[in-house]
Amino acid sequence: MHIRWNDVEQDIRNEKQDIGIQKQDIKGAKQDIDLPSELTNKTKQHIINLNNAIGFDKCFGRTDVMTILNLTASPASALIKRMLTMELIVPVKGKGKGKYVFSKKS
Repeated sequence: MHIRWNDVEQDIRNEKQDIGIQKQDIKGAKQDIDLPSELTNKTKQHIINLNNAIGFDKCFGRTDVMTILNLTASPASALIKRMLTMELIVPVKGKGKGKYVFSKKS
């Protein structure tokens, strides 16, 4: 069997891969957080970025907040305390001290 590589290469270049017509709806899957208006824009953005990175089902701690938001220990702890007082996050039992999860408010 003799294969003509020029013809094969031509066929490969002419074919386009079918990657699908329908785009995924990633906005519809995300849940929004109700943020109080008294928060500064920077704090709101930190909370939104943290929620986008972690989601509602994964637990996190201060180290995760520091890594995701590029904060030092003190501001990360202050943000966690603030989110706790606003009931945006709840402590998780059984995962160790200082683990939290975003609360799902209906």
